[in-house]
Amino acid sequence: MESGLWHAAQKRLEAGRRIVVPAAPENRGLALSAARRPRWPLAGLVRCGLCEGPMSVIGSGGRLGCSNHVERGTCTNRRTVARDKVVIRVLTGLKERLLAPELVEEFVRAYAAEVNGAYRERGSRRTTLGGEARSTGPQPPGIHQGRPRQPRHGSRVARGGAAA
Repeated sequence: MESGLWHAAQKRLEAGRRIVVPAAPENRGLALSAARRPRWPLAGLVRCGLCEGPMSVIGSGGRLGCSNHVERGTCTNRRTVARDKVVIRVLTGLKERLLAPELVEEFVRAYAAEVNGAYRERGSRRTTLGGEARSTGPQPPGIHQGRPRQPRHGSRVARGGAAA
């Protein structure tokens, strides 16, 4: 490998390290999270209405256009849309549709029904298990209180001997 190419590659790698390595210990991790974070909240989620391909920022004005049209020429959609308008419309739609009072009310009702059903099921399991314990006859001392029986001081188990 030529030394000029080697030095250019090393220079590029060093520039990438400067992005990731924080300048001071108090802001550790900030540079790394900034390096990985998308530049806007809907990055990778907006799709073209004609070809279903991804839409990306076209030019310096912050407008979204079909990537298949711009990069490959496989789509006829030449239209662009302002990125800010897309974000406003999406957030407004989420607010109106997901936080509508009737939907929230339905969610709360369904959640309460699920929780109550889980509590009923848990109670019935406890009742069943309690009935089985009573039906097996007399219990060794300590079992009914949830404690295992302790071996007597002079027993073979306590001395480490084998049981006969």
